[in-house]
Amino acid sequence: MFNSLFSNIRDEAMTPVEARTTLLGYGGLIPFFTLLILLWLPSSLIGSTTLVRALNWGMMYSAISLSFMGGIHWG
Repeated sequence: MFNSLFSNIRDEAMTPVEARTTLLGYGGLIPFFTLLILLWLPSSLIGSTTLVRALNWGMMYSAISLSFMGGIHWG
């Protein structure tokens, strides 16, 4: 799965700058997946306060990411 996902990064046609920005773009998905995993776990395992915090952090990170992407699009 990861070989096909990152195959364009190892392509010789990509410059080092393009490869770094691609990795940074994929790295921005790490908080989304981490918070999704936390939200998927049962509240008896992680606690209800942690569940609420994960939900709040997820909404804040999403809002920040969307406002940044909107700024890039309309800027």
